[in-house]
Amino acid sequence: ALKLFTTLFGLFGAAASFFLMQESDFMFITIIFALFVGLFGPNLVLSKLVSDRRDKIKAAVPDGLDLLVVCTESGLGFNAALRRIADELVVSHPDFAFELDTVCAKIQAGVEMPVAFKELVDRTGVEELTGLVSMLAHASKVGGSIAQTLRDYTEDYRDKRNQEAEEVAAKIPTKMLFPMVLFIWPCFF
Repeated sequence: ALKLFTTLFGLFGAAASFFLMQESDFMFITIIFALFVGLFGPNLVLSKLVSDRRDKIKAAVPDGLDLLVVCTESGLGFNAALRRIADELVVSHPDFAFELDTVCAKIQAGVEMPVAFKELVDRTGVEELTGLVSMLAHASKVGGSIAQTLRDYTEDYRDKRNQEAEEVAAKIPTKMLFPMVLFIWPCFF
């Protein structure tokens, strides 16, 4: 409905600029801008909102994994631990808490745990959880300790995040080279 409204608004803006700016040199640019905003504006806003939500959920995963390790090692079952984590993360990470709550509801409704987590990955787009899904599925099939599996995955995930941060930090000097050449080097002369 919002996209239809903005498309109609863009068409109205283009028509208004056509009739009101007949003598102006900027009429054609104004028409194209109004149509662009009307047709593609909602897509750009939606993709930005999706990207922000994905980043928030991705930032919440380490906290959730640490809490999951603590809860499973303290004796809670996996489903009860997920429910507890969803309740605890509502304040600090509401998006991730909502997604975990959805997973808990699906598991209680009879959906298998790996399927519920696969749907979580599909919904959120956070591909880092794919490894967790496969490890939990394997641990439940083999009958291994879920707490130890979670601890190992949490350590691997933490190492992976550190490597990504180091990679970003290693790219910074190269990115700073061009502004320094453009703005600082001419000042020496």
